[in-house]
Amino acid sequence: DRDRDRDRDRDRDRDRGNRERGNDDNAPDRAMFGSHRPSDRQGGGRDRDRRDRRDRASAGPREALPTASANAYKVGAAQSRDQELRRQVQSHLNKIAPDNIATIAQRIVETKVTSSEELESVIGLIMKKALTEPHYCETY
Repeated sequence: DRDRDRDRDRDRDRDRGNRERGNDDNAPDRAMFGSHRPSDRQGGGRDRDRRDRRDRASAGPREALPTASANAYKVGAAQSRDQELRRQVQSHLNKIAPDNIATIAQRIVETKVTSSEELESVIGLIMKKALTEPHYCETY
């Protein structure tokens, strides 16, 4: 009951304020939030956006970006087959859960292990993951 009374009082006060300002449309006071009714807009939406872009373009040169630090992230070159395989398998293992075992296992199979060294690497990753995460040990 108190909430209902508070809401009713708030609505009544808002309506009274709108009538005093000449707004009888029962809309919240848009001027308080810096917005306008669509009919009050000057210049329209799309044209105004174009003008803004044009103004920014003619504002002058932009500030230059700072130079990269010595330890900044750099996009790496193509990795070796072993590194790429390990990255893919590790990524799949990080996503595994009891309800999606079949899907993730299929994706690991699709990585196309071509040699016994690669197979050893994949098995090693699975064993390492099983030992470091005992909660999902059965899943691995």
